[in-house]
Amino acid sequence: MKNWTIGKRIIFGFACLIFISISLGLFAYSHLSEVSKSSKAIVSDALPGVYYIGRIESNLRQAQVLVFKHIMSEAKEEMVQFDGEIAGISRTNEQMLIDYEKTISRPKDRELFEQVKPALANYRQLREEVLKLSREQKQKEAFEAAKVQLKPAYDRITGTIEALIQFNKEARMKWPRAFYRRSRTRKLESGSDSASRCWQASESASSSSAAHAGSEHVGHGAG
Repeated sequence: MKNWTIGKRIIFGFACLIFISISLGLFAYSHLSEVSKSSKAIVSDALPGVYYIGRIESNLRQAQVLVFKHIMSEAKEEMVQFDGEIAGISRTNEQMLIDYEKTISRPKDRELFEQVKPALANYRQLREEVLKLSREQKQKEAFEAAKVQLKPAYDRITGTIEALIQFNKEARMKWPRAFYRRSRTRKLESGSDSASRCWQASESASSSSAAHAGSEHVGHGAG
């Protein structure tokens, strides 16, 4: 390369820059599908998942408050009203569970979701037993059942739901970070590989140039 003219060096430099630019362009193009996949996973899985399961948790808290209002109430009309509100919350949560299940795409998500169903069914069964005692005006027994049986069941279902919420939040943050790390590593490897190829080409060109000059020198000497 020392024997190259300025023109050859400029041309070779531009050729290297063009080669590196093309390599990086191909790299970016090849990763468009991966960007699309990661974005789709966040938009169609993690974000809706956090919304649906968060709504379910909020509704359960509201229903739990209504249970104690039901127990403390002495008016039949109020009890009927509370019963109606609790039933409405249960219907809403059923739809939320159906909507959430449609977003599941990972085994761990499915595993956590399957734990919600039996915990929720157990809570509803115990809640209905408490409400039945309340309707019969057995406040003392209703409070005792709510404290000893319903509260632990409520803690179990909310704990299970909280684990599902946390999983979706972590997944929402995990995908962009993982994609960034992979892209950065591959980009560096691609750039390094392109530079290496240019260097190898320059070394090869230098060797050829030196060999050619040597042969000319030998030819002149022989003449």
